[in-house]
Amino acid sequence: MKSIFIRTLPFIVIVGVIITLRLFIFDIYKVPSGSMNPTLLAGDFVITSKVNYGPRIFNIKKLAFSGELKLRRLNGLSEVKKNDVIVFNYPQYEYLADSVDFIYGTILIKRVWKLPVIQS
Repeated sequence: MKSIFIRTLPFIVIVGVIITLRLFIFDIYKVPSGSMNPTLLAGDFVITSKVNYGPRIFNIKKLAFSGELKLRRLNGLSEVKKNDVIVFNYPQYEYLADSVDFIYGTILIKRVWKLPVIQS
C-alpha cells in the first residue's frame, strides 16, 4: 500500500500545483469571436495574468454557512487602464420571483476604451 502512495505522490503534487497556478496566477482562454481582429483572431488562445487585477475566489464562508456559491475578487497589483485587453464574464441575470441572481456566463475578451471619471 505504501508503494502506491509513493508512486502517486508526484502526480498529486503536480495536479495541486497546476490547480493553484490556474486559480491564482494565470488562466488560458480561447478567443470566441473575431471582434478583436487584427489584434486577436477567432480561435486564438490567450494566457491571462490574474496577478494584475486580482484572482476571483469562492467565498468559502458564505458557501459553508448559507450554501450560496458566490465569488469575490482579491486585490491585484494594478488597476484597469485604457487600452488594456481584459477577459470577463458577459453579465447575464436570472430573474426570480423575489430576487435577481448573476449568472457567470459567456467569456468575452475586449479592449478597455473608456474608464469612469472620478470627480472630487
